[in-house]
Amino acid sequence: MPKAAISLLTIVLSLASSPTISQVETPADITTLSIEQLTQKAKNGDLAAELRLADKLYKGEGTKKNLPEAAKLYTHLANEGFMQAQIALGLMNIKGEGVEKNDKKAVELFLLAAEQKSSLAQYLLGVAHEGGHGVDSDNIKAYMWYEVAAAMNYTNAIDAQKALAPKMTSEQIQMAEQMASDWWLQFHQ
Repeated sequence: MPKAAISLLTIVLSLASSPTISQVETPADITTLSIEQLTQKAKNGDLAAELRLADKLYKGEGTKKNLPEAAKLYTHLANEGFMQAQIALGLMNIKGEGVEKNDKKAVELFLLAAEQKSSLAQYLLGVAHEGGHGVDSDNIKAYMWYEVAAAMNYTNAIDAQKALAPKMTSEQIQMAEQMASDWWLQFHQ
């Protein structure tokens, strides 16, 4: 990989020690529950408890760290449409934590979260397209994703977009901006 290429793993590792990026409020009563209580609530179908349990298992918070079990819970929640779980599982796929390393699967998960207006997922899709992680390298698509995330004031995307622009023609930038506008109209209504 060229020195100038952005490593998706480097970006991910700089984001946070936990793969979960909290974007919804967890009910206060969930945050104070023990592992046993969370497990019981999760078994009874409480998805917020299941997400909190997955986070605790990932971090080893109040219990022994269990990445495969955290991945299993995140998978269930991602399939239920939880954006936080889609991002968390995507990051675990990039790192190969609790699951086999799979950048392509991570991109699929980030796309699901991006469609739910996650600027972090949109930014990560830009990084993936710029560096060819799980998808073919494509500066136009990378710029498009940075544009979408930048429109939501995601600072890293704004910086990445500025760094990528000099490597592109004005026609490529126009094409990327049109793609971003089209995508925005479809998913940000």
